[in-house]
Amino acid sequence: MRKTISTTVLGLIMTMGLQGQTISSPRKLTINVEPLKSIQVLDPLKGPMGLLNPSDTLRLSVSVLLVDTNNLSKIHVKLGTTLGGNELLENTYTYDLTSAGSLSYFRDRELMTLGMGNHLNSGIFYCEIKLEDNAGHFSIPVKSQSDQ
Repeated sequence: MRKTISTTVLGLIMTMGLQGQTISSPRKLTINVEPLKSIQVLDPLKGPMGLLNPSDTLRLSVSVLLVDTNNLSKIHVKLGTTLGGNELLENTYTYDLTSAGSLSYFRDRELMTLGMGNHLNSGIFYCEIKLEDNAGHFSIPVKSQSDQ
């Protein structure tokens, strides 16, 4: 009986320790798509994205709603045309570093917007974000796709 209780307590302590090492995943991830050319929508039932061609260039960004900002160190981002793909972009943003090379970074409290650059219209875009804390622990990846 004593051995069973000791094993149970040890298991609970280990489980709590593992949970304490994981940074919270973002609450929400949204891909923002903006055409670089102006589009005149004459039919209100047809959205502007339906008027684009595969040769049109789009400016992409992602909006990330964070749960916890205390121990966040890096944001790992993949962007592709397939689920889990990274052929369009794979980048690591340093949290609250306003300069991200040619890509933009903006944060207002828990809402972060990351620029993904300009890409040809592929129809649907897929994004995956994984957060890293100051100790090097990762969150569970969060995935999203555009609404095209």
